[in-house]
Amino acid sequence: MRAIGDVRCPEGCRSQAKVIFERALSFFGLPFEPGLAAQLSARLLKPLAIEEHLQGALGPGLIQVIVAGALEERVVFLQRADSGWAAAHLADQPIGLTRWPHAIAQGIEFTHPERSISEAKLSPDAIFRLTRPRVTLVGLCHPEIFPFPRFPLAISDLARALRLRFHGRVVLYDMQLGQGLPEILTRIGADQPDIVGISATFGQYDLLESLAESLQEIAERALIVFGGSLSALNSSRLLERFPSALVANGPGEATLQDLVEVWHGGRAMPDVRGLQWCSGGLLMTSRGVANRDVSSFLPELDLLDETLDRHGVMQLESSRGCTHACSFCPREHKGIWAGQEALSLAGVLDAVGQVFESRPAVARKIFLVDEEFVGHDVDGEGLKRALQISSSLKTSGFRWETSSRVDQIYRPEKGSEWHAERIRFWSRLREDGLDRCLFGLESGVDSILKRFNKRITARQNAIALRLLSASGIPIRCTYITFDHLMTQSELLESCAFQGRRDLLLKPQPGMSAEALFEAVQDEEFVSANAQGVPLYRSISYLLVSMECLLGSPYLRKVEAAGLAGEELPAMGRRNARFRDPAIGTMSDAAQRWVDRNFSLDYALKSLEKVLSDDERSLVRSARGVLKEFSYRLLGMFLAQDLRGLDGSPTSDEEQFRLVLRSTMDLHFEELVEALDGFGRAAGRSLPRANQAFFANELARWSGRSSWSLINA
Repeated sequence: MRAIGDVRCPEGCRSQAKVIFERALSFFGLPFEPGLAAQLSARLLKPLAIEEHLQGALGPGLIQVIVAGALEERVVFLQRADSGWAAAHLADQPIGLTRWPHAIAQGIEFTHPERSISEAKLSPDAIFRLTRPRVTLVGLCHPEIFPFPRFPLAISDLARALRLRFHGRVVLYDMQLGQGLPEILTRIGADQPDIVGISATFGQYDLLESLAESLQEIAERALIVFGGSLSALNSSRLLERFPSALVANGPGEATLQDLVEVWHGGRAMPDVRGLQWCSGGLLMTSRGVANRDVSSFLPELDLLDETLDRHGVMQLESSRGCTHACSFCPREHKGIWAGQEALSLAGVLDAVGQVFESRPAVARKIFLVDEEFVGHDVDGEGLKRALQISSSLKTSGFRWETSSRVDQIYRPEKGSEWHAERIRFWSRLREDGLDRCLFGLESGVDSILKRFNKRITARQNAIALRLLSASGIPIRCTYITFDHLMTQSELLESCAFQGRRDLLLKPQPGMSAEALFEAVQDEEFVSANAQGVPLYRSISYLLVSMECLLGSPYLRKVEAAGLAGEELPAMGRRNARFRDPAIGTMSDAAQRWVDRNFSLDYALKSLEKVLSDDERSLVRSARGVLKEFSYRLLGMFLAQDLRGLDGSPTSDEEQFRLVLRSTMDLHFEELVEALDGFGRAAGRSLPRANQAFFANELARWSGRSSWSLINA
């Protein structure tokens, strides 16, 4: 038995459910075809599919079917025409031990509460609360920009939060899975939900407004709730446009649970946690929700099959928030770090594992989308928790990726004993299946790092990279090349840091942790053991610029400098000028280069995530070519810079812009030619299911002729 949150879930959920279905169908005394139990257990992750299948398979002898509860505590109620209600606990637990909310428990009576299957009596109020409110959760996406789906944690986590409390009926729609707004709106119009939750992130404001406007026409009685980072950053704008809607401005699980109680009349709106709304023309805000207040952030798995069938990526969280607040991050919305215990994750891994088992060609890999995997380490508890998580992933047969801060491997104020422990810790994670870890370097220039409030130094970044690579930890990094307040000397220094070839070292498996810590600070050792690979080959996206996100301290600095411009709701930011116009011109050109190549790079990155080790080398090499050309372009920009060494202008900005555009045109033609061979090689080395995708994305990308911005 394994725990999910505070409840138990047996291993082998689907096989266990098949046995329960067989027993339950016999107990219910309804005629059914052989194989029905197996068909139902295959739908275990989709409670609404169980309802529909049972209703269709059992015919007129069945009046009503209700499937309630989260995955590990799922209960099926059947109302038979001749003998009333019966219920079955699909995890084979005593049905009387199910932790019903008081409002439901007082309306349910089981003949044999000690059994997993029992006759039952349900009051009208209990039936109403098990089936209402009808909640629809929608995940938005621009598939033309993001062609590969990621398992939709946002709406899946909310579905679980409601089902844990047996709150009504939850339906999930995800635009990543081929459902456009017209189709989703048609289904919503037919279902007439009571509550519609919309999860939106950066670049989706147009979809958000379009969906909300249509909902006002086709489901005018529905309560609309906006959630996600983009909604929180644009709450005032959204509530001005849709004054009857609500905005969740923190972790949405508690907010949605409270709203269901409001819908049933058991709670007042001001008592809903983490909410903003309009009342009498005034913007109202309730008390917030901290990440630590969310009992667990695990998902329901309704959409996992479809995600994997569309070559998508499986994602989970083991923690939320970060241990620090960088100046470019609106930390108030994201919250401070909180982790959940490994035991909570283990149960859902069993269910996810069974889905992967039915797809042996799909790489068995999970991406932990934690901002900071390790988190606070008080008395060693942080490292212990992280190792338990990694052990659980290994036991379930998964390789995995995650994210962390460089101060989780190197802190200048700590001694050799602390660092030796950290080296052994990261090596253990690698042994447990850590495929790669993302680190937010953001810069290699001390003055920029200070402006970003990273609380790290360029040397700290350098030593951390050496320690990680010498320990055999595959890494990738984020790095901000341009920011609005930077000087030309900072840009030159930053470019040089990205090109350094002494930061990534050859793995040293035979060296003790203590010796390794000393060695990476010895320049002779570094010179002899460097991989010779530039840092930019490990940067996920090159040439990116700072975004002045609404509510961030960095934006306040830009505003104080008189550089801030208009708001851009789609990205939850303000546009801004650069203090140095030449850097601004380069930033604009670089962003156009990034955007023209983005869908191909994103597609390759996503494809790389689902391929086996042997298959992904071609895709990784193709991405390497993109990185080489991007870094080379930065050098070309700097060589064409407006200003000479004395700082005086040598040309006007428009002329500089035209020179950069001409440079990009020629460079893109060379890039297309360089990647042409990868398209032919894909047909020989990639699995058949991925060959056409690779070829189509390459053809679509190479045929583009515009330098337009995606999120203008």
